[in-house]
Amino acid sequence: MTKAIIILATYCPNQERYGLCEQSFSEIHRTGLPREEYELIVVDNGGIHRDLVEALDADLIVTNSRNLGQAAAFNQVIAMTKTKSLALMDDDLSYKQGWLKHGLKLLRRFPNHVISLRALDREDYVDGETEEGHKIARKVGLVWIMRRGVYHAVGRFGMGYYAYGGLYTRNLIRKGYRFLVSKEPYIFHLGHGKSIIGNKRDGKWKYL
Repeated sequence: MTKAIIILATYCPNQERYGLCEQSFSEIHRTGLPREEYELIVVDNGGIHRDLVEALDADLIVTNSRNLGQAAAFNQVIAMTKTKSLALMDDDLSYKQGWLKHGLKLLRRFPNHVISLRALDREDYVDGETEEGHKIARKVGLVWIMRRGVYHAVGRFGMGYYAYGGLYTRNLIRKGYRFLVSKEPYIFHLGHGKSIIGNKRDGKWKYL
């Protein structure tokens, strides 16, 4: 039985991004669930990483002729799926073992909320110097597991990255929904070269 659908939106314009995708894709199946209990749908918005996409063991690959953006990619797939639980993934994430199993457990406890598997409130896991996009990503998680019912109640994602990261979040709050952040940090953004995500000890960064 399919318990969840993982939606992976990916765009890879350069070699730096290729390296992030390569690491992220190698970890995404650390769900903690048997493979038959979840589906992986990839929306390939283009780039130089077709080999990585084809090696992902995806149930479905949607290939766009141009980069439509992350929000549009999510809207594409959600429109064609029926599974109640949706996991919305970036292509630059690092996954701990059991991330999806843990997220679905939280959803069963709080079915009307949105789950973020990043422990944003823990002081020992912090961001260093970041670009603006990562500041927004940190605020909203961008690592979401949600019910289809929440998505349909709030409306489609805005078509731009910032609209998706900001307006949709505000609409969630206005309609009474909340983000639940897991205490255990199951997922991290690998991030741009200017981003630092790790564990700061004794004044030094330990990369995760």
